[in-house]
Amino acid sequence: MEKGRAAEELSTEEMTALLSILAKEYKTTTASLLQKLNVVSGDLNALHRLLTGDKTVEWSPEEDDMLAKNSELLKRWKGNEQADLRRKYVAYKVK
Repeated sequence: MEKGRAAEELSTEEMTALLSILAKEYKTTTASLLQKLNVVSGDLNALHRLLTGDKTVEWSPEEDDMLAKNSELLKRWKGNEQADLRRKYVAYKVK
């Protein structure tokens, strides 16, 4: 899978199949995976990293608030690409 591929680029069938496979592999539920996918901005590579123990890819509500108020600080912490992806994800989710 290409770097930073977002879940929105998959068809519904592809996403359903992927979530089913991941739920079985990580012994969790699809609902739990959807919640985790939300905190990683729909980024499937970040989801994999989260599921393998990398908590730095998660976005907290506090970080979302800080991103809205002072994105430069979060860009230094999370990186430009991830901060921009999160900003777009949150804006799309709110619509």
